[in-house]
Amino acid sequence: MRGSRENVVNAGGNSNYVCIQGVCGVLSDAGIIPKDYYTNTKFAEKAPSMGFSRALADINLMRPGDVIQHMDNTNKKGKRYPSHAEIFKGINDDGDYEFYDYYDKYNGYGSIRTYSKQQLEHRF
Repeated sequence: MRGSRENVVNAGGNSNYVCIQGVCGVLSDAGIIPKDYYTNTKFAEKAPSMGFSRALADINLMRPGDVIQHMDNTNKKGKRYPSHAEIFKGINDDGDYEFYDYYDKYNGYGSIRTYSKQQLEHRF
């Protein structure tokens, strides 16, 4: 996440995506977070109190199991908001970054999404 928690919450955003439900389902099944209905903005608001207080500014610091909320959209006020959530799986043999992506799985595209380092750099 980027910016203060208050800025993320105030930014609003689109709560229609199912990606965060997949991420939160994995985390709640593992006993890491309470079962609840989360939107991307609600998860960003509650993340610090659930132990996700480290904002990631450098993709080289990602570790498998990290929850990533992409910050690639802006609302009408020009504030960036968390628009997509995934769980980092690791770097594959080609040097690309692999993520568990429930949105893709839900829509029949498979459960792993791959990005090059360049594709990720503007999303944090």
